Amino acid sequence: MGFLNLGGFDVNASASQSFGGFIPIWMAQEDIGVLPGGGQLAAEYLVANTIIPAGTPIYQASIGGVQIPLEVFELTADVSTADTNITIKKGNLGTVPTSSHIFMVAPASGITGKAAVNTAVAINASGYYDVSISANAIGAATAGDYLVFGASANAAAIMKAPANGLLLHDCVIGIGAIAAHLTIVWDGEVLEDRIPTVPANIKALLHDIKFIKEL
Repeated sequence: MGFLNLGGFDVNASASQSFGGFIPIWMAQEDIGVLPGGGQLAAEYLVANTIIPAGTPIYQASIGGVQIPLEVFELTADVSTADTNITIKKGNLGTVPTSSHIFMVAPASGITGKAAVNTAVAINASGYYDVSISANAIGAATAGDYLVFGASANAAAIMKAPANGLLLHDCVIGIGAIAAHLTIVWDGEVLEDRIPTVPANIKALLHDIKFIKEL
């Protein structure tokens, strides 16, 4: 498979596997800007036979650092401050919620908000995930809102992946992969309808990326 060489995309593996073609998402690839120095995909996302789609928001704190995708979990029902149970879909990158995850509502702005350690997760008859939390641990939210991972559980938690760019290419994790090095775009024009969900607060942070709606 071929990739545009704009900053070092690589997946190190002891075996390879073919997948389908890629969907173009960038308006003008020759005009995009990428973060320098590269980095390495967080180990929990190095799962064989998976794809992290181009345009996925990625957080990288430093040159050569760990690259963490921003994954969203959609709420399927409203949540009040009195509720001790929330119901969500699995993550848009395929992560199944577990009791080790710290969830927070994607902030309306900025990167901080209330985050909660959940005490139990169970799949329900609809195929969604019931997550037990303390009352008012994440505040109120509406069905269709997105939860994201928090870096810690408190009333002023920071998002685990406050993305500072979007993934240039699909990242295909083949069988035997031991590392993946992503190219992250910080400046460019992207076709919004073709990429994974980017919460409004992250769009505001990515002020050098123009999100274009298709007609």
